[in-house]
Amino acid sequence: MKVYIRKVDYQCINKQISILSDVAKNFFDNVENATALDFVGATSKQKGKVTILYATDARLGGDIKQIISAEGGMGIDDLITIWKGKGNYILQIIKNNSEMGKQMLSLFSEGERHILMNVDNQTDEDFNVYGIHMTLKNSALDKENPHVCIGWKGLGDLTNIETKNDLRNHYLSLYPDINKYALGQNVSQIWMFKNEIKIGDYIVYFDRNVAHIGRIIGNYEFISNPVDQDNDYVNNRKVEWIKDIPYKDLPEDYRNSAKTQKSIFRLNSYKSLINDIINGKKIEDDDSNNNDVVIYDWNSSTIKDGKNLIVYGTPGCGKSYYVEHVLLDGYPKENYIRTTFFADYTNTDFVGQILPIVDGDKVTYQFNPGPFTLALAQAIRKPNEKVALVIEELNRGSAPSIFGDIFQLLDRKNGISEYPITNINIIDYLNKEFDGQFLFKDIKLPGNLFIYATMNTSDQNVFTLDTAFKRRWEFEKLINEFKDDHEFKGMYIPSLISLNVTWEELVNAINEYMLELTDNLNNEDKQIGVYFVDKTGMRKEEASLSSEEDTKKFAYKVLEYLWDDVSKFARDKWFKEDIKSLDQLVEEYLKSGTEVFSDGVKSKLNK
Repeated sequence: MKVYIRKVDYQCINKQISILSDVAKNFFDNVENATALDFVGATSKQKGKVTILYATDARLGGDIKQIISAEGGMGIDDLITIWKGKGNYILQIIKNNSEMGKQMLSLFSEGERHILMNVDNQTDEDFNVYGIHMTLKNSALDKENPHVCIGWKGLGDLTNIETKNDLRNHYLSLYPDINKYALGQNVSQIWMFKNEIKIGDYIVYFDRNVAHIGRIIGNYEFISNPVDQDNDYVNNRKVEWIKDIPYKDLPEDYRNSAKTQKSIFRLNSYKSLINDIINGKKIEDDDSNNNDVVIYDWNSSTIKDGKNLIVYGTPGCGKSYYVEHVLLDGYPKENYIRTTFFADYTNTDFVGQILPIVDGDKVTYQFNPGPFTLALAQAIRKPNEKVALVIEELNRGSAPSIFGDIFQLLDRKNGISEYPITNINIIDYLNKEFDGQFLFKDIKLPGNLFIYATMNTSDQNVFTLDTAFKRRWEFEKLINEFKDDHEFKGMYIPSLISLNVTWEELVNAINEYMLELTDNLNNEDKQIGVYFVDKTGMRKEEASLSSEEDTKKFAYKVLEYLWDDVSKFARDKWFKEDIKSLDQLVEEYLKSGTEVFSDGVKSKLNK
């Protein structure tokens, strides 16, 4: 049997996966360009059509990345392993930090990315890899610091152990301080329980520098010493021993992979390894099995009212304040993430991007999560708490482009995305973030993740939101009005002269006048918000005067908006006819205050 192993590099993740021409010829039988081959994921059972493309260098196309995503995604230096099954090709991702991944990576010379190997076929019955394996500071050589495996007498009676969680809890009750001794791994590495071993299964038992190969011939029965090789018992089961292989007789390049003393494995996906041992070749222990990891259930949150909400209104009407103090009321600070869209904001800014990490003379590549991915991870981390992603100025950037494939997730049913997406970078990040806890094969918005966005009505022409995008959101318009708790509505506007006009009077006069104009150049979208400015420079009494600096700041902010955004094509209807520039308008305001306005505006002020 031929096995092809492709070491994952930056190109695999961001472009098509290239393969050697020899691999296309000798492994894929030199098929014609774009021929569709049947593939299936070894763990996920995800099926798909994969094509071999020859336009430039040979590469894999079609459904290859969807299958990889279903297998848990790929990261730099992970291994794409492909072998031929009956009528199809079987693909598995072996993580670079697993024991098998570490051993397989040792086969690659520096700069190598492809290995094509031949292994003997195994015609005997299927067998699988199971075991409990803790990497501890002193390993198995220190009897006071247990190097745990199924069958060790320290685990005691397993008669009532039915599930992997039972086994994990049982183990933790016996060794509550185990994490003090663990090296980068924890009890989540347990991936085997007694009911999974059956009569007829092959096992390998490592002990005293010997790999013992045997076959289970009896069902589970509790005995005082679960590992009693002298009486042919391993893991409380009767064993028929087939062959013993001293480590020293294994080929040198495989000797290190037989390092796990006092460990037991039942081998399935790598049937050829048993054959190799029997023939005196090699044994590799597989620590990459994810059977103990639960595929994440996007319905697991008790919160089911997650939504996408756009809060919109005139500039300065208090949208951000409303989001912060009303919508986010009660949220812990760590449960909401805020970002702001702008013209050059991209999908990679929003989702995350792969960036180089320099460590001495070595450069590696790492996915750096963006606001969306961070919010999603927090929602998964705290499934029974509300988590929010806040997007300020939604239409200041090209929102559909920024969302990209996440656009599909905005369709929700009972708060949860109705249709999943397969985003390899996010899936790979989540699988690493929740390693040993959950396995992610697709992406949805959970019911406890809320997306709140703000949008100025006056900016609708900056980046238009299309109908397909808008229909996936709820909308809430903030009414632009002065309420009783408005802090400075009754204060007088900044001025260098005695001016009897409050901020509330000015805003209401301008907005009322705007609505009465009939030239269709000004409308409700352009109205001034009640919080368009702050109270800096405002006067508590009519007779008190503001500083020239505060007065200028106010004039430039308010009058510039009216000059450039509101009255651009009809300035004679808003200001005195002899005013020809913004600077002239501001200077005139410093001298005469609201006399700079046209009679139409002043009539509203004098009501």
